[in-house]
Amino acid sequence: MGSFRWLHLSDLHFRMCEGFDMSLILEQLENVLKKEAEIAKFKFIFLTGDLADCFDYTMVEPRIKKLLLESEILEDNGNIFWVCGNHDIPRKKKHRDREIAEIRDKSMRDVTFESEFADDESKGILLNAFNEYYKVRERLLGTKEFDDYPHQVIHTDDAEIVLLNTCITSCDDDDEHKLYLCEPKLINLFNEIEQGKPVFVLGHHSLNYLVDSDRTRLLSLFREKNVSVYLCGHAHQLGIQSLSENIQEIVSGGFKTDGYAIISFIIGSYDEEHIEYELVPYTYRFGSKSWGEDYCAASGMEKDKKYRVSLFSKESKEELIDTIIRVERLFRGITSFEKIDVKIFNQIGEKVLREYVHVLLDAKEIENIDFEALCEVAVQNGSKKINYPSLKMKKSLTDIWRFRDNLIRVLRELGKDDITFPMIKEMLFDFNDFFESVNRFDVTENVYVLVSDAIHDIDNDLKKILMEFQWNVVLDYDGYSEEGGLRSCTQRQNIKDLNGEYHLIREAILRRGITSWIRIG
Repeated sequence: MGSFRWLHLSDLHFRMCEGFDMSLILEQLENVLKKEAEIAKFKFIFLTGDLADCFDYTMVEPRIKKLLLESEILEDNGNIFWVCGNHDIPRKKKHRDREIAEIRDKSMRDVTFESEFADDESKGILLNAFNEYYKVRERLLGTKEFDDYPHQVIHTDDAEIVLLNTCITSCDDDDEHKLYLCEPKLINLFNEIEQGKPVFVLGHHSLNYLVDSDRTRLLSLFREKNVSVYLCGHAHQLGIQSLSENIQEIVSGGFKTDGYAIISFIIGSYDEEHIEYELVPYTYRFGSKSWGEDYCAASGMEKDKKYRVSLFSKESKEELIDTIIRVERLFRGITSFEKIDVKIFNQIGEKVLREYVHVLLDAKEIENIDFEALCEVAVQNGSKKINYPSLKMKKSLTDIWRFRDNLIRVLRELGKDDITFPMIKEMLFDFNDFFESVNRFDVTENVYVLVSDAIHDIDNDLKKILMEFQWNVVLDYDGYSEEGGLRSCTQRQNIKDLNGEYHLIREAILRRGITSWIRIG
């Protein structure tokens, strides 16, 4: 997981006979997106419906290919996601319209969206309208319909993406407050969301288009699963509104030259370190015939404003309290901070640790524990009390490093941006920089060669730490290495001593689990 940028486009309404103005707008859009990609390419491109116009898909594929797929604006491992809009499905389908009319008719109490969606025949009538959309989407993006179900959760390394089909009961231009979405399987879908990553939900319509009961239910799911961003379109306007604490609905405008639509797109930037994102809206200006940043046209958006992202929910609080009770003995037995066992503390695990902070900060069952001070001393204790020569430092120090990294992220998520923890208070070695510079010493993916001169003046503890790592090759230029030098600081059995005068470094000596120690001095 890391920081990334995304592009949000909606209501492009591609059609066969584009006017002069729209053709110019789309050509300049391609150019401005390429310039943005020169700064940083997009990890995700979110398309929130109505790529077709009045169910005419003639220009959708060639336009999307030219604008997004062939323009090299997407990262190599990036993704494009497209949810269906009301113009991406056919209108005036007699059986479907009648089915939706019955669902909307409150006098027919035995007919509800849930009951009709559970009936295979009625469900088929509602969903058959999306067949062409699914075919075009799969040809363009490779996204397949999943198990004959209109919604999907897609897991990526950097974010959880939920694709909602808000058009299931859309049939005319009078959809506001009339759309239905919630049925039992939707709960199962949201349960698939993995915690610990930003959650983006995409739909075509604003949540205001749902019937009140479904809007309330969906918002409850959003809160429960820590959804932070709901992206949509349809209104042809541009802006952001808060649905709840830390949940924002972001609307991108429409590509219509009708004097009403705000022709626009939005670029979002997620900052993993601070667990927040920023939005930059762009609009097309007819006067100058150019694209540019435009916060004035974006309702509710402010320049440089940061929006908080919640990575972990507070669900299963009782289960977490049980976790606290299970490890409470660890804390109850502490008479002084020096007695904290870092190894046991780290066994709580990353996910539990994160949730643990949420619960512990306001848990009344455990008294007199200053968790921030406890964690700080735990990290410091781990660095000061460890008997370096006797431990496998590659494992234990990465545990401490990971503990510190997770802890800072969690505390920042809680709004404690001013808190920092030193990796090692009494610095013997800058492991933070070291791990970053050697890709966290991943010997499964990399070959590591240590080149050393005479280092008799270096502290023995530091040399012993250095030799606990699984080097593939050591080039030792110290003629007296065994007499107080680097070679004297390790007794590992998996070292093969070689003489540099008679052996060349070649692939044959790079053996998994063996350190080839080549004496050159």
